[in-house]
Amino acid sequence: MYHTVVHTGCAAAKWQTTEAMAFNAIWATKFASLNIYSVKCDNGAVVDNALLTYYGKEVEAVPPKTKQEIEADIKKVLEIPENLIPCQFPSLARRYYDNSTYNTAITKGLLAKTDGACDAWQNFMIDVLGVQGIMASNLGILVNQGIQDVNVFRVKSSAGGQGTANPKESIWKGHALVEYNGIVYDPSYGVSYGAKSGAREQFMRTSLESVGKSTPDPGYPQGYGLVYEALVGLLDYNLANTYFLWV
Repeated sequence: MYHTVVHTGCAAAKWQTTEAMAFNAIWATKFASLNIYSVKCDNGAVVDNALLTYYGKEVEAVPPKTKQEIEADIKKVLEIPENLIPCQFPSLARRYYDNSTYNTAITKGLLAKTDGACDAWQNFMIDVLGVQGIMASNLGILVNQGIQDVNVFRVKSSAGGQGTANPKESIWKGHALVEYNGIVYDPSYGVSYGAKSGAREQFMRTSLESVGKSTPDPGYPQGYGLVYEALVGLLDYNLANTYFLWV
């Protein structure tokens, strides 16, 4: 499986003569293209095998249990506080009950399942670069839990992710990114937020649809709680450093 890591970097970086050129080629032709395949050898030739996706797989609905049973099961396993029941988000409940479909953390799992979460794509990008001798760093952006009523954000529903036009997961408390040479990259969505000094603002401008709180609210029966529009004047971009923290 790790042949994919080597091939992904080498196929893009060949003939590049500097580290910066190699990095730019890998980012532009692989990660920014949202079109990366695992590979295998066939009689000595490297061939495309399976498209790697970011929450790209459709999975079965949650088992036929009552809402109360599902909530109790998830809370028991994940030790979720009473005021945050993840099954109000269908994708979270679905992911929990189909954890054999997605990989949530590491390169090996992403390649085995051909589908992964943001931290799997973060580690995959760092591994691809590392094979070329290019050192990049893990970086995460997290909702500031100290801000009242703001503890979740929703990525734009129209955003395309790796291998999929509409990723099946869009509500987050945090997101895994990669930092290289002071620039912030999002391998899951194939976009860069620019220099770290202004990347939180660019994250809001580029990728967010809304932010709000994830606790249930009777006025929002769709299940997102009090999620209000963030980018239509209710939040100032200059407050990005208040609403989001680097981790």
